[in-house]
Amino acid sequence: MDEAAELAELRRRAYGPGGGIDAAGIERLRELESRAQAPTPARPVVDAGERAELMRRAYGPEGGIDAAGLERLRELESRARASADGVAADGATPAAAASAVHAGPAELPSAAPGPAPVANGRRWPWIAGALLAGLLLGGGLSTAVAQSGPQPDAVLRIVDEDRPARQDVPADAVIYERYHDLDIRSWTDPHMQGFRCLAVLPPGAAEYTWSMCAPQSLSVLLDAQVLDEIQDDSYPFLSERVGDAPDGTVFRLELVGDVVKVWRVDPPAPTPAQAG
Repeated sequence: MDEAAELAELRRRAYGPGGGIDAAGIERLRELESRAQAPTPARPVVDAGERAELMRRAYGPEGGIDAAGLERLRELESRARASADGVAADGATPAAAASAVHAGPAELPSAAPGPAPVANGRRWPWIAGALLAGLLLGGGLSTAVAQSGPQPDAVLRIVDEDRPARQDVPADAVIYERYHDLDIRSWTDPHMQGFRCLAVLPPGAAEYTWSMCAPQSLSVLLDAQVLDEIQDDSYPFLSERVGDAPDGTVFRLELVGDVVKVWRVDPPAPTPAQAG
């Protein structure tokens, strides 16, 4: 099996609703993903309409995106990332470049986990940290936050309070301070020995869970982007739920020890050509 076919199969097992990927598969997926994230020299204009449609099919509750669609979405995200990197490289002042990055870890984990299998239920597991970390943050964005190294936008600590039960979240899950309107919880997964899970729960959609799991020896990373095109109660990262953050803002949540750190990266300012 060539690498392209192997990558497609691992993505299906990791991101598809059936799950079934093991720890070795996760590591292999990460290896193949990092190879595929080569820098893009050109900065072609991204077709915003096509990108929005692919995002709707990938992130919307009705789904419907196939392997070819995922590849095309990956390509468009890579172009958008290259375009954003090129703006800074073409003469943005250090202050302007820094202002685009609100926060990020000084040194991102060198072995951040890939997607892990999850229990059955109406979740969004394959588009949380797995897809967006691979497609959006695998290259330029990770480099930007690693180089800038500011402090987290927020550090959420454990709170002792009762919150309504949520589907696919254990009743004894650890509860953290809210981040704007988002309910954040974590737990140790009984089906995956030695794994911890982090969940972001959208208000008003009790049957949906955004979650990511990782071995206890690693921090748990969950990355997601504000996408107001979706306009669905099950999608937690809408502007109105995260302090009116602009469309395209990326949030990284990291479960480290007993706290959840949150970084925010605003979208780059449009180039004159895009603004025109």
